[in-house]
Amino acid sequence: FGPALSASVLAQTQTTLHVDGNCSMCKKRIEEALDLPGVKLAKWDSKSHNLLVKFDEKKINLDQIRERILAVGHDVDGLKAEEEVYQKL
Repeated sequence: FGPALSASVLAQTQTTLHVDGNCSMCKKRIEEALDLPGVKLAKWDSKSHNLLVKFDEKKINLDQIRERILAVGHDVDGLKAEEEVYQKL
């Protein structure tokens, strides 16, 4: 168990991203966008606009996570979602 368990634990990263949104529909959209292999937890707070993400760096990286959030129409960490996507929300 030892080495395999340790490698798995070490690969997991936790970070907080700033994601713009306003409501429970935004929360659902943001969290569901990160229902991906390698993402262990995605929890967005509507008051602080902070998204807590725990993920396995061997399966997904931070840029891919940001891209998914942008793809569903939400600005993240100063990056702007495309206006066309935002207008469809």
